Amino acid sequence: MGKNIAMCGVSLIGMAWAASAAAQSAPEVQETVGSGLNEIVVTAQRRSENLQSVPVTVTALTADSLASGAISDTTDLQVAVPGLVAFQTANNFTPFIRGVGTNQTASGSEASVAIYIDGVYQGGKPGNVMELGAIERIEVLKGPQGTLYGRNATGGAINIVTRTPSHDPEIELELGYGRFDEKRVKAYASGAITDTLLASVSLTGRWSDGYIRDVFRNKDQAALEQSVAMAKLRWIPNDRLTAELSASYAYVDDPTFNSAHVTPGTISTAAALGFLAPTGNDEAATSAQDPFSQVKTTRVSLNTTYDLDAIRLVSITGYIDMDAFSFFDIDSSPANIQHLNVGQVGEQFSQELQVQSNNDGPFSWIVGAYYLKFDEGYGDRPKPYHLMVGLPYPYRPADLLQPGALAIGRSAIVKTETGSAFFQGT
Repeated sequence: MGKNIAMCGVSLIGMAWAASAAAQSAPEVQETVGSGLNEIVVTAQRRSENLQSVPVTVTALTADSLASGAISDTTDLQVAVPGLVAFQTANNFTPFIRGVGTNQTASGSEASVAIYIDGVYQGGKPGNVMELGAIERIEVLKGPQGTLYGRNATGGAINIVTRTPSHDPEIELELGYGRFDEKRVKAYASGAITDTLLASVSLTGRWSDGYIRDVFRNKDQAALEQSVAMAKLRWIPNDRLTAELSASYAYVDDPTFNSAHVTPGTISTAAALGFLAPTGNDEAATSAQDPFSQVKTTRVSLNTTYDLDAIRLVSITGYIDMDAFSFFDIDSSPANIQHLNVGQVGEQFSQELQVQSNNDGPFSWIVGAYYLKFDEGYGDRPKPYHLMVGLPYPYRPADLLQPGALAIGRSAIVKTETGSAFFQGT
């Protein structure tokens, strides 16, 4: 085994006002064959380098490795990445890397492991539970990545890179069927519109009846639906300029987390009040209404690169609109005791500009500026944060006149506007 020698890196950060997560160009994974060995080249530091020479622990997953590992959404990534644990709390994605993360799901409390799609930071946790559609690769960087990824990368970063449109025509279709009436579809088409303009479209979806059984109402619940549609344009007018515009819409309804039952040996609120609250195994639930957990996310990004002889100019622009709404039975019984619905909204705009070294000299560097405007919180009617006591769902205004009936709602938006400048050199 050869000995790896990493040069000392110098990192400086300045001009930051409450510096938030600084996005970065999406890493690239390439394989070149030399002397009979495969050399993996990554740009986890925004520069093409041999993976063994990068002083960062990186797990690179190609599209083939995702398919062979049956990894269909972001919560499945923990199967293939040592040290990564991915939780879904209600409709929020809460990853931990090497034990570093946060289980806070309240709006405004961003994750400690930063998520990126095509170089754009993804601030809203509900929108990060998604199907992995037309994916080219995923890179998981372990350990603090504050210089290039910002304060939201205490534990590390997860970069999701979507497929790049190709010159040659491509059409792919994959269908699947499984237990609980699960249906899967993956469709992808790509090709050249003109000599300089390439395009691709993709659709990925999964639907099933779910594996949760309401043992009191004797019916299935927690049906699953996940889908994502994406269109992508790549413009290459000359050998220096490349611009890539992508737009996607993702829909998720996975109420499995919100389907609960009383743990054997405990007394629930319902049982204490004399209501029947049967217990069951992990596939059983007791509730008065079917839960749901819906998230709708629209993403648009524009990545532009201009190569000069000595430097490379990069611009990354991103816009995200997220709308989430979930409902579950707090008392886990067929009685209308306590219900909670939570409406979350989020809107994010980010702009990053970079100047990178573009040569093979002994000193590699990058300098950039980053701006983020992120509004997230609990929306107002018809989807607020709403706690209901002694009421059916949905309830009528006249139901509030019943003895013991109570409805408490709240709305709050956390507004973040931040910018930073950064420099890193090796």
